[in-house]
Amino acid sequence: MTRNLIISLDAKQLDYAKLALDNIKNGLPRAIQGAINTTLTAAKDTFYQAILRDYALNKIPSNSNGKILNIKRAKPNDLSGNLYFKDRNLPLFKFNVNPRRPAKRNPHKVNVIAEVLRGNPQSWTHAFIAKMKSGHIGVFTRTGKTEMTTKRKWINQKRNNKDKVKHYLITERYSTSIPQMIEQVYFKNPMVQDRIQEQANIKFEEQIIKILQKASK
Repeated sequence: MTRNLIISLDAKQLDYAKLALDNIKNGLPRAIQGAINTTLTAAKDTFYQAILRDYALNKIPSNSNGKILNIKRAKPNDLSGNLYFKDRNLPLFKFNVNPRRPAKRNPHKVNVIAEVLRGNPQSWTHAFIAKMKSGHIGVFTRTGKTEMTTKRKWINQKRNNKDKVKHYLITERYSTSIPQMIEQVYFKNPMVQDRIQEQANIKFEEQIIKILQKASK
């Protein structure tokens, strides 16, 4: 992201917490630490909801969310935390693409439609759906380059070109990145900003109550 997302604790709420937790050992630092970590988790979910609302992104399984959007949690000796994102462009196939499977015949003649922003489908000229030997499926185009390969693996590499065939090299097509999407939904949508700040205030209050209840037992 080109700009930082800053979440702050309300000054009046912080003064209240100091008074309420004054007689509890490490009460205030514990409340701040808990508020930061729970707010970051909630913010992560809010971002994904906003992204899925604005972008035609296939829902990412929860076990792969953490690989893209990560949390640096606050610690007792470091009362700060942040969300950080892998700045990598996502394969176009991660979005709403039609067709979803490779064509059985003449794949280059099948028109590929990709929708990245919801309500804005676009046609990808010369693109096609292909499945790699690894099982990976994606949207590809030819690079314009070729290479000569043998017809069969057992053919002697030193034999002349009559035993070789020309292969057109292809490359997978990519779209926007997670940081770009988050910047779009956060900095251009005050409702998302307000929602995350509201979550921070609520989480801080919850941590104060939690610590007071535990101390009273």
